[in-house]
Amino acid sequence: MKKEKNSCGGCFCDFYDDLRGISPSFQSISIAENPVPLEVGPVPDTGGTFLVNSITLTRIDRDTCCAHFIVVTSFNPPVVVPGFPAGIYTAETVIACDKIVAFSPAGNE
Repeated sequence: MKKEKNSCGGCFCDFYDDLRGISPSFQSISIAENPVPLEVGPVPDTGGTFLVNSITLTRIDRDTCCAHFIVVTSFNPPVVVPGFPAGIYTAETVIACDKIVAFSPAGNE
């Protein structure tokens, strides 16, 4: 059976084709159909208790046309939240490249 190549181009992937030796950081990323951009700073409507500390691109997967990011957040609530202790949280976030409609690199690029 012939394997079809997934076409990935004309999107966010084109800006970061080769990530060898670099891990670009971003100030913000706007995603289609998402009313609030993912951006470094306080998360809206959390009273400043939930912050995005960094957004770092780790991989572009051209087979799935997705960008993989590590998002580091911190949570510092004024009261104890059962099951969600204060601290620093790290998560991998995968976004379809064609859904990224705008982005702002951090000052290190």
